[in-house]
Parts: sequence; structure tokens; C-alpha cells
Amino acid sequence: MDLPLLSAFFIAFALSMYVLLDGFDLGVGALLLIQPDETLRDRMVDSITPTWDGNETWLVMAGVALLAAFPVAYGILLPAFYLPLILMLLGLGFRGVSFEFRYQIDRKRQIWDVAFGAGSILAALMQGLIVGGLLQGLAVSDNRFAGSVLDIFRPLPVLTALAVLSGYIVLGAGWLHFKASEKLQGFARRSLWIGTPVFVGLATVTYLFDGRVMHRDSEGNALEITPSAMNLMTAGRGIAHSERTPANVRASGGGMFGIQSWIALPQDHEEMAPSFQHFDAAVLPTIEDGGLRARVIAGSAFGQKSPVGMVSEWLYAEVLLDAAGTTAPLDADHEERAIYVTEGEIDVAGDTFEAPRLLVFRPGDRITVKATRPSRLMFLGGAALEGPRYLWWNFVSSRKERIEQAKAEWKSGRFALIPGDDKEFIPLPDA
Repeated sequence: MDLPLLSAFFIAFALSMYVLLDGFDLGVGALLLIQPDETLRDRMVDSITPTWDGNETWLVMAGVALLAAFPVAYGILLPAFYLPLILMLLGLGFRGVSFEFRYQIDRKRQIWDVAFGAGSILAALMQGLIVGGLLQGLAVSDNRFAGSVLDIFRPLPVLTALAVLSGYIVLGAGWLHFKASEKLQGFARRSLWIGTPVFVGLATVTYLFDGRVMHRDSEGNALEITPSAMNLMTAGRGIAHSERTPANVRASGGGMFGIQSWIALPQDHEEMAPSFQHFDAAVLPTIEDGGLRARVIAGSAFGQKSPVGMVSEWLYAEVLLDAAGTTAPLDADHEERAIYVTEGEIDVAGDTFEAPRLLVFRPGDRITVKATRPSRLMFLGGAALEGPRYLWWNFVSSRKERIEQAKAEWKSGRFALIPGDDKEFIPLPDA
């Protein structure tokens, strides 16, 4: 084996050792910023103290080997990455100062923890920019760098920087899970969401007839859901959410009555970005015709169209029949149609159906329902799916392997955290 190839192997080995050993240091440092408990922050720092001093030696060795074995490459790379290298060294230096001072000045320990975390994130992002810059390629002329130092701020290097930071956080969380106590292990599991999303492939509609519920999700949405409002949460490639009774309602008492419907996404949208849409009751079209009152929640019905954005054609409407004998037609426009009798009783072609009951109709049949007493119905329908869907717990997908992946990632704590509601964890069901 010749010397250049041996040198290249050594540089690769040194960089790999640096990423593995200082990577979890950087990850733990970044996680300090989201750990509010000072005692747990102390344990986090204590976990990396034994290996702290030697980790960055691997980075120095790689730099020296590059200069000695490949001086031309060194001369091209150094001016290309002056800025991120300087900022990286400042971040690493800031980490070192903060590490020492947090033990010497107890009154301002939180300030030094923030500084340690900020230095860790800065160093990780700059390393990612350098990697992204190499992947993007450098402008070289006559064995000299011919580009701009600002080339690293293009989309590829920036995205690579975020990916490197996420990877370090995953390393740090894994280290804490391996080394720390049970309480800190729970924090580490919840922190793993930054590295990998999940796939659940559905949308949910929460619609209340009475009461209120507080919705929060991992996309940062926080909204109190009120009666007759449309609330469409699209999980797509993964979302975590909670729905709880508001604190003031818990204090004063009160009930809640509503319905939550799940909508499978088309195959080409199963991994779309998660989102949440809210539409107040006042903006949803309403119809009044004698004893018939209806609100079009999604899609089109009774000559009215809802403003709710959709990725497939579907219908959802609340229909109130105020008295016996009141009728309502179910449009034949959709291939699949159903009526959920929420309250009361209806007659369909001479057969009576009492709540709660779900009625599914054949495509194309003209259906008219007649109330035998005051009734509340949900009209629903839409286009047929391209194929079967697999359902397990809260996970829906057209592919079984996605279900298994989601199960594994939920079990390992890799769902996104919910801002303002991240203290509880529901274990994966055994069945």
C-alpha cells in the first residue's frame, strides 16, 4: 500500500473517530438547551467529563495529516472553508471555557450551560457546512480555490449542516440513554425525534357538537377547539398530538360531545408534510330548508362548497333534521357514501335505523333519508382508495413495512415532542 493511500485511510479513520467520540459530546451539549432541570444538566455534563479532553485530538490529527500528505488539497480547502473553520474553532473554544466555568461559578451555571449548548450547535453546524461544501464541489483553477467563501451558504450545505446537527443530537441522546439514570433516559428517548420522522399516512377531523377541547401537536399548533368548527390534522409522514379538556373546564365541570373521523390519504400523499387546518364555524357554509339544517364541513353538498383544502375528493357534513317527517337527500356524486346516525332515528326506503348506527350505501343509488324523530346525522363519502390500507393502533399505511417502522420508532421515542405537553408518554400496545 503506497503512502498517499495509507494517509487517506488514516485521515478517514481520524475523522470517523472524531465524529463518533466528539459527536456525542456535541449532541449532549445541544440537548442542554432543552433540559430545564439543573440537576439533570449536571448529570448530562458529568456523563461526558471522562472523555472530554481527548476527543478533539482526532480532529487535530486529521488536519495535520492532510497538510503533511496532501499539501495541494490543504491549500485549496483552507481558503474555501476559512469562515466555517474559524467559527467552528470559536464554538469549540467557547465550549471549553464554558465547561470549566460552569463548575467554578455556581450562581451563573445556567448561563454557562447555555453558552456550552450554543457553542456545541455552532461547531456542529459549521462542520455540516464544510461537509455540504465538499459534497457540492469547489471551484478550482490552477490548483487554487477560485470560488467564494459564501458558496457554503447555498441550499445543499445548509441542509447538510442541519442533518449533521440532527445526527449529533441522536448520538448525544443515545449516549445519555446508555450512561444515565432512568429519568434522564426518558429525556433522551424523547430527544431522539430530531433525527428521524415517522409515517402514519392519515388525516383526522375533530368536530364537536358541544363542549371544548385543547389541541396541541408537534408542529407547534395550539388551539382550543369549539363546537361546529372544522379541525383537520394531516399526519402525513408523522405527527404527535394531544387533545385535552381545557383547565378552566376541568375546574368548573362540563361535558363534551363530538366525533373524530379518520381519513386515509392517497398513496402519493401518505408521506406529505404534517399540517393542521382550523376553520371557525362562521366560515363553513350552512343550509336551512324547512326543518333541515346542515353545515358543509368538507367538500360539496346541498349546492355549497367548504373552503377546507383537501388532497382527495371527499364529503363531510353535519345534518340536523328538526322534526319527524323532515327529509334530506344524499348526493350520488361520490363513489363511496355513508351516513352516521349520531342522534335520533331515520327511515331509509322503509327501514328504520336508530342511533348510533353507520349506514353504507351502494354507488349510484339515489338515497333520501326521513327523520322519524329529531335527528343528527353525519353525511360522509369520497373517492375509492387505490388499494387496501393497513391499520394498527394509530398507524395507517398502504404498506405493512411502514406500520412496522412506525411501531419501532414510537417504541424508541422518536415521535416529535408536543410543545407545552411533552411530559407523558403512552407505551406502545402489546397486542
